[in-house]
Amino acid sequence: MLDTLEYHRDELSADTYRFLQIHLTAVGHYEKQKKAEKVVKHMNSFTLLLDQHKESGLITEEVYNKLKS
Repeated sequence: MLDTLEYHRDELSADTYRFLQIHLTAVGHYEKQKKAEKVVKHMNSFTLLLDQHKESGLITEEVYNKLKS
């Protein structure tokens, strides 16, 4: 997902990119530590963030769909 986010970086504001990147970085950190509960929690929060950013027009439908899949 970080690769996808990076690929679409130019389509996002710096704040939006950074906010989403921080969330995905935390998920990766918890995956490496094998902390499944925290991975699920952060992925659920990430999904909510995507929804909010899409509804606010901060991310395009295309970026939303790529990051959501």
